[in-house]
Amino acid sequence: MGKQIINNDMIAYMLIVLIGFSLTSIYHEIQHKRQLAAESITGIAQGTVSATILPPPVPPVIRLDIALNPDNQSSDLNWTDFSADHYLVYYSSNISLILNLDPDNVPGDVTVVNASTATNWTDTNARDEPHRYYRITAVKSGMKNLSYDSVGTCYLDLVKGFNLIGLCMNASYSAESFMQGISHEIYLPSLTKLERPNEFTESWISKTLGYGVDYDIEEGEGYLLSLDHTTNYTIVGDVFYGPHTLQLAKGYNLVSIDGHKAFTAESFLQNISSTIYLPSLTKLERPNEFTESWISKTLGYGVDYPLFIGEGYLLSLDHYYNYTLE
Repeated sequence: MGKQIINNDMIAYMLIVLIGFSLTSIYHEIQHKRQLAAESITGIAQGTVSATILPPPVPPVIRLDIALNPDNQSSDLNWTDFSADHYLVYYSSNISLILNLDPDNVPGDVTVVNASTATNWTDTNARDEPHRYYRITAVKSGMKNLSYDSVGTCYLDLVKGFNLIGLCMNASYSAESFMQGISHEIYLPSLTKLERPNEFTESWISKTLGYGVDYDIEEGEGYLLSLDHTTNYTIVGDVFYGPHTLQLAKGYNLVSIDGHKAFTAESFLQNISSTIYLPSLTKLERPNEFTESWISKTLGYGVDYPLFIGEGYLLSLDHYYNYTLE
């Protein structure tokens, strides 16, 4: 009987110890959680707690298009409708300001037009500048959604006789479709390209309006245009998005620039290495139909001159070279 009592006492004692241990563990767990809560509150108050913030939803892409009106002077902008409170049109003759535009910090050289809730706008004064570039923003509830597209217009002043030209907007032209936009008085216009598949082959391929084999007009290439009268030509389209690489052959090449970077003949040539002969760049200057001057600039020598979008240039190299326009 005594032995049984001792065993019961031991069991009771063990139960008391276990219960006490459990209560102690629960107490420490509660204290630990209180400490964590206190630290979180302190962190929030001090701004030291990091939190994962989900990014805002991606706004819809605004598609911006441009079209030339029959007057060959004004341009129509059209864009997708997002039921915005209003739309803002930005334009400038400086392509870099438009491509790098911040709608919340618009430079002074960028003009801003409130187009209200319309999804189109006509620039009746587009001809005031040789080149003009555009973007738009949809404004809704204070939020601004800037168009990804940048479009533009450029005007080529063309003289009777020969002109060296280049494509100044990302517009789709063949030689035939390009010349269809040019009137003629006596002689049909013609467009000639220089094809250089290798250093031993030099082919001047000419296309006359309505005659000959057609070909595409491409970014970065120059072309020789022949006209029977003085006129001008307007090109509209998306701006070029670089980089674009020109594959240049040894000898002569007809080239043009995309306008993203300001070049002079010297700065353009400085990016080209030479092995024996220095590279040279030649422009055709036509102040009027009676004057035709070929002005050549060799790297490090001669009078420098600026390069313009829409103009073509004759480049001479002593080796093959890939030139990247950025």
